[in-house]
Amino acid sequence: MTRPAADMDFGLYKRILAQVRPYANQGALALMHFGEPSLYPRFGESIRLAQSRGLRVTVSSTASAFGDRAVREAVDSGLGRLRLMFDGLDDETLRRIRGPGARFARSLGQLRKLPAYRRSRRSSCPEVTAAMVKHPRNRHQW
Repeated sequence: MTRPAADMDFGLYKRILAQVRPYANQGALALMHFGEPSLYPRFGESIRLAQSRGLRVTVSSTASAFGDRAVREAVDSGLGRLRLMFDGLDDETLRRIRGPGARFARSLGQLRKLPAYRRSRRSSCPEVTAAMVKHPRNRHQW
């Protein structure tokens, strides 16, 4: 990737939604790839805006980056689908891929918080899928 890391301007996000809506595959929008959607300062707002325009939203997020705010906003925004991606199944593997701060227990803990928070809000959203990302540094865990 050659562009500098930055959050997308919300005005640009709105313009993109307006442009893609007529062409969206069955009214679906996936927020993922080359960035961590759950770290976006307007994460919940971006989901609600897309849904208000008739788009069903799916988010793919790295479990190690999916924090407590993201848990709340995913549920409270009515997010349709969430894919939590795991880079490894132990601390050593996660650190090789994500760096020294990565912890498997934290990633698993965030996954466990989702159904608890959904129950507390009497919500069935989002539908959650957990998966492992294939990577040369976690191939021993496939």
